[in-house]
Amino acid sequence: MSALQGVVVVDLTHAVAGPFCTLQLLRAGAEVIKVERPDGGDDFRARIGPGGRPVTFDALNAGKRSVVLDLKEEAGRGRLLGLVAGADVLVENFRPGVMDSLDLGWERLRAVNPRLIACSITGFGQAGPMSRVPAIEWSVQAAVGMTDAYLDPAGDPLRLGLSVLDPFTGFYAFARILAALRERDRTGAGCRLDVAMVDAAVTLMWPQVAETLASEAGHAQPRLGRRGTMARFPTADGTLFVAALQQPWFEGLCDEIDAADLARDPRFADPSGRAGRPDELYQELAMRLAAVSGRALEARLHARGIPAAIVRTLEEALSMPGVAERGLLAGAGEHGPELGADT
Repeated sequence: MSALQGVVVVDLTHAVAGPFCTLQLLRAGAEVIKVERPDGGDDFRARIGPGGRPVTFDALNAGKRSVVLDLKEEAGRGRLLGLVAGADVLVENFRPGVMDSLDLGWERLRAVNPRLIACSITGFGQAGPMSRVPAIEWSVQAAVGMTDAYLDPAGDPLRLGLSVLDPFTGFYAFARILAALRERDRTGAGCRLDVAMVDAAVTLMWPQVAETLASEAGHAQPRLGRRGTMARFPTADGTLFVAALQQPWFEGLCDEIDAADLARDPRFADPSGRAGRPDELYQELAMRLAAVSGRALEARLHARGIPAAIVRTLEEALSMPGVAERGLLAGAGEHGPELGADT
């Protein structure tokens, strides 16, 4: 993509959320200059993976340019301000107050470049009672209700769940920056963006948030909760997820597994009956699916327009033709910038 060709981004970020944001800007055509501290740079450089490379760092930073600056020193700050003067966007994910403590706060940056869009990414925002709370993906997930929403409290306490909030926060910041660039086209003025992981979490859970708020107000319909028609079923050759929610989908599933009796059973014949007996229905379906080829059934359900999928490993999923064809893995195996490859 070349939509952001000519846009220069100064990247002061580290770890995942910030670098993921600037990676999207890079993919859209921007030039990204990653600024790192002299004592080893981004912490993720030290996380060595397969092949002796910092795999996560490479995946997030390949294609960016590199400069090492000690922002605790006047010379380093002066060099940074020189970069800012010629930049369009600055992205940082320091703790609130760090940029001000370095005399690199918004007012200083704006004085150097009034057209600058400065985006700060934190856990809970730049101001407010939680702004100084230390934050990483998992602590924010726990704080804002995500952990409770999808992890069994009685399950393995070492299972953290899906690492989704860091990249989504980065993408959320990317979207805000694109909107700010469009606004600058109209007004000619830059702005400061305050993006927090809690913003991204609430956005990511928006249907559940809306239901919860409405429920507290007494206006929401009861949540559907557990459904016997939308579940994972053990089969003869793997676990199959099926979403037979609609009446034609349920009847089609029953037809495919020779269970027409279930479709006619008064307990399950209509949506309300199925919703009221999720465990009974699951057991009936699971008993019939246990000896079925899940992979063959997956294809037959797709032909009927019924959502279904074998639960694949990530390795299996990444080898699927549809993933490669969409270009999702482009650049994932490239190396990030070498520390000290000065711009």
